[in-house]
Amino acid sequence: MIERFYLFTTCIKSDSSKELRRLVDSLRKYDNHDEISLVHIILLQNVSSDDIEKIQKDISFPSFSKILNVSNIVSLSKARNIMLKYARENIPEFILPGSVIGFPDDDCWFPDGLIENISETMFNEELEFLFFKYGSSPEDFSDRGSLIAARYKSVVLNVCSITMFLKSELVNQLGGFNELLGVGARYNGGEDLNYGLKAFLVSKSSAWFDSKLIGHADKPSGNKGRYYLGSALSLKKFSLTSPAAFVIYIRKLIIGVLLVGTLKMQFKKLYLLMRVDSSDV
Repeated sequence: MIERFYLFTTCIKSDSSKELRRLVDSLRKYDNHDEISLVHIILLQNVSSDDIEKIQKDISFPSFSKILNVSNIVSLSKARNIMLKYARENIPEFILPGSVIGFPDDDCWFPDGLIENISETMFNEELEFLFFKYGSSPEDFSDRGSLIAARYKSVVLNVCSITMFLKSELVNQLGGFNELLGVGARYNGGEDLNYGLKAFLVSKSSAWFDSKLIGHADKPSGNKGRYYLGSALSLKKFSLTSPAAFVIYIRKLIIGVLLVGTLKMQFKKLYLLMRVDSSDV
């Protein structure tokens, strides 16, 4: 049986398409693959028709790539919703149950065989939601740890856009990303945490690997306040779903106070966290 895979990536025009080319090259083997039917939808932002022609010539996209474009810059959440809308309206198979969906950034890459292993794990274990870690030196899938049942805390600590994969029926239940959250949105960051927590709470079955399985630059140690507001608002939204969720939110509040107290974050972010209605996110 051929497994259907849909990946959604957006990137903003830059002087170099090196990172996007690396991602595409890591997937190129799935062009006319015998077991995996891959569709990779890519939204190019802030591009002209000349830019698109140059990028396509530079990268030489495989036949499974669907290239969309906007002339302006939109938030990460808005970009993903544009791509999801395109898939629902133009790819009839997308709404069918059983497909696997992911949201890799343009600066990540897939080690050889990861797509097949994700697909096999999700179908064999009957998972609707799977996630793991990332790193600049990803581990071989054969060296991974055991599959672990997901918990609220494990989602909070490990989920991000490039490490989560969902069944299409779950994505159809969740709808789109919250456009108030994410890079370029009103509240910076947190759109992937928000989406991942919704997926965890709605899914019938979710699990994760405590292993770095997808390639991406390692998480920076500094600048903890950059995405604080978006992620904190997401934790606030779900803080009453369980005692563990409440404790994690309170801990996030304390971290915010410490960041403000050590001048590593503006007080405005903490103020907004207390004022914004969590039902909006």
